[in-house]
Amino acid sequence: MNSADPLAQLHDIIEPEAISQWPLALGWWLLLAIALSALVALLWFWRKKYRQNANKRAALALLDQLAADYQNAPDAQKLIQSLSQLLRRYALSQQPRANVAGLTGTAWLDFLNRYSDTPFEKALISAPYQAKPPLSVDDCHNLLARSHLWIHNLPHFP
Repeated sequence: MNSADPLAQLHDIIEPEAISQWPLALGWWLLLAIALSALVALLWFWRKKYRQNANKRAALALLDQLAADYQNAPDAQKLIQSLSQLLRRYALSQQPRANVAGLTGTAWLDFLNRYSDTPFEKALISAPYQAKPPLSVDDCHNLLARSHLWIHNLPHFP
Protein backbone atom coordinates (compact mmCIF):
# COMPACT_ATOMS: atom_id res chain seq x y z
CA MET A 1 0.00 0.00 0.00
CA ASN A 2 1.09 3.36 -0.81
CA SER A 3 1.33 5.68 2.11
CA ALA A 4 1.15 8.72 -0.10
CA ASP A 5 -1.97 10.77 -0.09
CA PRO A 6 -4.23 9.58 -2.92
CA LEU A 7 -5.55 13.08 -3.49
CA ALA A 8 -2.06 14.27 -4.35
CA GLN A 9 -2.07 11.97 -7.34
CA LEU A 10 -5.05 13.76 -8.91
CA HIS A 11 -4.40 16.20 -11.75
CA ASP A 12 -6.01 19.61 -12.15
CA ILE A 13 -9.30 19.77 -14.02
CA ILE A 14 -8.73 20.41 -17.69
CA GLU A 15 -11.30 22.91 -18.92
CA PRO A 16 -12.53 22.60 -22.49
CA GLU A 17 -11.72 25.35 -24.98
CA ALA A 18 -14.20 28.24 -25.08
CA ILE A 19 -16.88 27.83 -27.69
CA SER A 20 -15.98 29.94 -30.71
CA GLN A 21 -18.47 32.36 -32.23
CA TRP A 22 -17.11 31.59 -35.66
CA PRO A 23 -18.22 30.09 -37.89
CA LEU A 24 -21.77 31.13 -37.24
CA ALA A 25 -24.50 28.57 -37.31
CA LEU A 26 -26.80 28.45 -40.34
CA GLY A 27 -29.66 30.11 -38.47
CA TRP A 28 -27.55 33.18 -37.70
CA TRP A 29 -26.52 33.47 -41.36
CA LEU A 30 -30.18 33.33 -42.39
CA LEU A 31 -31.13 35.95 -39.81
CA LEU A 32 -28.31 38.19 -41.02
CA ALA A 33 -29.39 37.77 -44.66
CA ILE A 34 -33.01 38.60 -43.79
CA ALA A 35 -31.97 41.68 -41.81
CA LEU A 36 -29.74 42.94 -44.62
CA SER A 37 -32.45 42.29 -47.21
CA ALA A 38 -34.96 44.22 -45.10
CA LEU A 39 -32.52 47.11 -44.74
CA VAL A 40 -31.86 47.24 -48.49
CA ALA A 41 -35.61 47.11 -49.22
CA LEU A 42 -36.27 49.87 -46.70
CA LEU A 43 -33.59 52.09 -48.23
CA TRP A 44 -34.90 51.40 -51.73
CA PHE A 45 -38.49 52.33 -50.76
CA TRP A 46 -37.30 55.43 -48.92
CA ARG A 47 -35.27 56.54 -51.95
CA LYS A 48 -38.22 55.91 -54.27
CA LYS A 49 -40.55 57.92 -52.01
CA TYR A 50 -37.98 60.69 -51.71
CA ARG A 51 -37.71 60.93 -55.50
CA GLN A 52 -41.50 60.89 -55.90
CA ASN A 53 -41.74 63.80 -53.47
CA ALA A 54 -39.15 65.90 -55.30
CA ASN A 55 -41.88 67.69 -57.27
CA LYS A 56 -43.84 68.29 -54.07
CA ARG A 57 -40.80 69.78 -52.35
CA ALA A 58 -40.10 72.01 -55.37
CA ALA A 59 -43.73 73.15 -55.57
CA LEU A 60 -43.81 73.95 -51.85
CA ALA A 61 -40.56 75.91 -52.19
CA LEU A 62 -42.06 77.91 -55.08
CA LEU A 63 -45.22 78.47 -53.04
CA ASP A 64 -43.14 79.78 -50.15
CA GLN A 65 -41.36 82.08 -52.60
CA LEU A 66 -44.73 83.35 -53.91
CA ALA A 67 -45.86 84.01 -50.34
CA ALA A 68 -42.64 85.90 -49.59
CA ASP A 69 -42.99 87.95 -52.78
CA TYR A 70 -46.58 88.78 -51.84
CA GLN A 71 -45.48 89.85 -48.36
CA ASN A 72 -42.88 92.21 -49.85
CA ALA A 73 -45.14 93.66 -52.56
CA PRO A 74 -48.84 92.78 -52.18
CA ASP A 75 -50.08 92.38 -55.74
CA ALA A 76 -53.13 90.09 -55.77
CA GLN A 77 -53.29 89.72 -59.54
CA LYS A 78 -49.65 88.68 -59.85
CA LEU A 79 -50.09 86.27 -56.93
CA ILE A 80 -53.16 84.63 -58.46
CA GLN A 81 -51.56 84.30 -61.89
CA SER A 82 -48.42 82.77 -60.44
CA LEU A 83 -50.41 80.53 -58.12
CA SER A 84 -52.61 79.29 -60.94
CA GLN A 85 -49.54 78.45 -63.02
CA LEU A 86 -47.87 76.69 -60.08
CA LEU A 87 -50.93 74.57 -59.29
CA ARG A 88 -51.33 73.55 -62.92
CA ARG A 89 -47.64 72.68 -63.31
CA TYR A 90 -47.74 70.61 -60.14
CA ALA A 91 -50.94 68.85 -61.21
CA LEU A 92 -49.36 68.01 -64.57
CA SER A 93 -46.33 66.53 -62.80
CA GLN A 94 -48.43 64.35 -60.49
CA GLN A 95 -51.40 63.28 -62.60
CA PRO A 96 -51.71 61.80 -66.09
CA ARG A 97 -51.53 64.57 -68.66
CA ALA A 98 -54.88 63.57 -70.19
CA ASN A 99 -56.61 64.15 -66.83
CA VAL A 100 -55.25 67.66 -66.29
CA ALA A 101 -54.07 69.37 -69.48
CA GLY A 102 -57.48 70.09 -70.97
CA LEU A 103 -59.14 71.39 -67.79
CA THR A 104 -60.23 75.01 -67.86
CA GLY A 105 -62.72 77.17 -66.01
CA THR A 106 -65.09 75.36 -63.70
CA ALA A 107 -63.69 71.94 -64.69
CA TRP A 108 -60.27 73.08 -63.41
CA LEU A 109 -61.87 74.45 -60.25
CA ASP A 110 -63.70 71.14 -59.71
CA PHE A 111 -60.41 69.29 -60.12
CA LEU A 112 -58.78 71.54 -57.52
CA ASN A 113 -61.68 71.11 -55.12
CA ARG A 114 -61.65 67.33 -55.49
CA TYR A 115 -58.33 67.17 -53.62
CA SER A 116 -58.89 70.10 -51.27
CA ASP A 117 -60.25 70.10 -47.73
CA THR A 118 -61.64 73.59 -48.22
CA PRO A 119 -62.94 74.62 -51.64
CA PHE A 120 -61.18 77.14 -53.84
CA GLU A 121 -63.20 80.18 -54.81
CA LYS A 122 -64.08 81.11 -58.37
CA ALA A 123 -61.75 84.07 -57.97
CA LEU A 124 -58.86 81.74 -58.73
CA ILE A 125 -60.12 81.20 -62.27
CA SER A 126 -61.61 84.65 -62.91
CA ALA A 127 -59.20 87.02 -61.13
CA PRO A 128 -56.23 86.59 -63.51
CA TYR A 129 -58.36 88.16 -66.26
CA GLN A 130 -59.64 91.11 -64.25
CA ALA A 131 -57.89 94.46 -64.09
CA LYS A 132 -58.23 94.56 -60.31
CA PRO A 133 -59.05 91.28 -58.62
CA PRO A 134 -61.60 91.58 -55.80
CA LEU A 135 -59.39 89.86 -53.23
CA SER A 136 -58.33 91.21 -49.88
CA VAL A 137 -55.03 90.46 -48.20
CA ASP A 138 -56.77 87.85 -46.01
CA ASP A 139 -58.28 86.21 -49.10
CA CYS A 140 -54.82 85.95 -50.64
CA HIS A 141 -53.37 84.44 -47.47
CA ASN A 142 -56.24 81.94 -47.34
CA LEU A 143 -55.63 81.08 -50.98
CA LEU A 144 -51.96 80.46 -50.24
CA ALA A 145 -52.86 78.22 -47.27
CA ARG A 146 -55.37 76.25 -49.37
CA SER A 147 -52.79 75.83 -52.11
CA HIS A 148 -50.29 74.52 -49.57
CA LEU A 149 -52.78 71.92 -48.35
CA TRP A 150 -53.79 71.04 -51.91
CA ILE A 151 -50.18 70.34 -52.88
CA HIS A 152 -49.88 68.04 -49.86
CA ASN A 153 -53.15 66.23 -50.65
CA LEU A 154 -52.81 65.70 -54.40
CA PRO A 155 -52.03 62.02 -54.98
CA HIS A 156 -49.31 60.88 -57.35
CA PHE A 157 -50.42 58.72 -60.26
CA PRO A 158 -47.65 57.27 -62.42
